[in-house]
This record gives sequence, structure tokens and C-alpha cells, in this order.
Amino acid sequence: MMFLQQYSRPIYFFLSKAYGIFLRVTGNVLNLAPLRITLHPTSRCNFKCSYCHVATGLNQDVDTLEFDEWKKMVEKIRPLSVVSFTGGEPLLFKNIDVLIRKAKKRLCIATLVTNGSLLTDSKIDDLYNSGLDYLMISIDGFEDVHDRSRGVQGSFAKIKKALDYIEAKYEKRFSVGLKVVLSEESIYGVEKLIEFSKHYQCVTDIAFNLIYDNIPNGALYTFESLDDESFYVGNTFEYSEDAKKSLLAFIQNHKERRHKNLSFTLKLKQHSDLVKYITTPRSYGVKKCTLPWTDISILPNGDITSCLNFKLENIRNLDYKVSSVVKSKRTKYFQKFMKQNQFLPACEGCPLAHCHQAKR
Repeated sequence: MMFLQQYSRPIYFFLSKAYGIFLRVTGNVLNLAPLRITLHPTSRCNFKCSYCHVATGLNQDVDTLEFDEWKKMVEKIRPLSVVSFTGGEPLLFKNIDVLIRKAKKRLCIATLVTNGSLLTDSKIDDLYNSGLDYLMISIDGFEDVHDRSRGVQGSFAKIKKALDYIEAKYEKRFSVGLKVVLSEESIYGVEKLIEFSKHYQCVTDIAFNLIYDNIPNGALYTFESLDDESFYVGNTFEYSEDAKKSLLAFIQNHKERRHKNLSFTLKLKQHSDLVKYITTPRSYGVKKCTLPWTDISILPNGDITSCLNFKLENIRNLDYKVSSVVKSKRTKYFQKFMKQNQFLPACEGCPLAHCHQAKR
């Protein structure tokens, strides 16, 4: 079990990249289905995160898929896919555990990202019994730092209560990850958070997200055209000089840590590039990436989008069969566009891109 917890994510990353390279090189002539499907069953959210890059798309559920439509779609997902449930806040969607069960019946890997505020004892039991493989809780610091960042007092205490329950009842049998957004404020409380995580065997890893501001890298909305000016603006966020110093000091300490699986979601060719990226983020970009071939998202209204929120189709037009989207003309058009455009500004700062590198 420990072996799987420690190495499953790197193994998945390697295989997904290999699969993506194959699809990219061959132009996916075999029309193979995407590997990872991110489901947004609702745009509703009960938090007010200060840095949220999808805030404009939150709480905008219009013409949403009915529960039966979500079930029908999940029942047709290709086996062995990775199905990630997110939002908004996915636990605001009634019977989310039913969809997870159906994904598991399709032999899929099921993950869920939550702010943790709705993780009651009974909800945790429902998620565990559904077969959920990985629960990611977003947390931005220790106690009051987290509460201020999220705009909700007492939110850290709810996460602690949930972790206490998981640890006491399930221990290592329920794999939990912590996702930490390193904001200007949370940087200064991250060491306390790491120490806090040591008390929980259920916490298998901590992933650190660097803040970025790049509209196509958000979520919960779609672009109809690749000529949209937002695709050519790039990442406009840069940390203050004080925050950069704190980040660089943390990175130096991070190299020597072995008690937890600590990682940065931003992927770079070399670890030393992380220091350069933080200093001058606009000097880095994505030259080649496989996400346009491996990843899609499905929004509350059924729109299927690419990694940059370019609308590919609507699931209702495909008889709820997700894999059919690979045959769409818009999918082929987007993949060709991405193959021809290296260092596209829209990709700057993307935490899912397979590799950032210095622009030459």
C-alpha cells in the first residue's frame, strides 16, 4: 500500500506523458479517448478565496445537466480513465458519491478536490465507501492564515476535524493530499502547515501551487474562438520582492525534506529552473505539451472544453459518450493549433502543463 501511495502519482505522470506524446506525434489517427476527464458538476462555491482565478465563473449554474444526465455520461466513460471531480465545490452537488461509484464500476481512477468545509463524518464515510481513490483538500496555511485567505472564519478548524476523523477511522486506507496555494500571505505560514501534516498518516502528499493570472487557464467558462485576445496576454501575476525572498528560502529548505512527499505542481525541466521562474515568471513558457490530447473538462452545462477552455462540443450532442469528442472537428482544429504554436501566452503558469522551460 505504501509503495502505491508513494509511487502511483509519478507512475501515472510518466504513463500519461507517454500516452500524450504518442497521440501528439500520430495526430491521434486512431481516435483514442482522452486519459483524464475533469468533471465540474456544479459551479457553486461557498468560499471567497482572495486569489481565485475562476471567481467570475462561480455560482453561475445555467442550463445545467440533470443528475440522470451526469449518470448516463459517467456510465459511458472509457474504462481505466482518470476521473477528477471538482467545481466550484463538488460536495455542494447532491449525491456526488453516486457518480464516483459509477466511475469505479467503469474501472476508472476517481479523485475529488474539495475545500473541506463540507467534510462531515457521514460525507467522509460516503466518499470512502464509494471507492474514491484520492481526496485532495485545498488548504492555504495554518489556522487564521487559511481562514483569511478563504474568506470564511472557522474553515481551517473544519479541515482539521475532517482529518482527525479520517486518521482515527481509516488511517492510511484513505489517501488524502493537501493542495496549498502559495499566496503573498500563506507563504509565511507554510512551515507550520507542514509540521501540522506530520500528525496524519492519511496525508500522503502536499502539492504547492504558485499563483498565476491567465484567463484561459481558469475554468467554468468557454472560448468559442482561438482569436480571442485573452489567448495572447499571458500570465500577468508576479510575486512581490519580499514574497519572492520567502519563496526562494522555502524552496531551498524543500530540497532537504524527506518526511512528506512535497512537490510543486508547476513542472520545469530542472529543479533549479524553479528559482528562475519565481524571479522572472514571464521568461518561461510551454514549448510542447500533451494536455490537448490527454485532458478534457466537462462543465455544469455539458460543454466539453480543452485544457485552455476552448469549447470542443456539448455532451448532449454526443449522446453522453465522452470519447466521441476526439472525432469533433473543433477538437482536431484545436490540437493542430496547439501543435503549431509553441510558447503560447495562454499556457504561461499552467500547473497542469507537462513542462515549462525558458523561452529562447
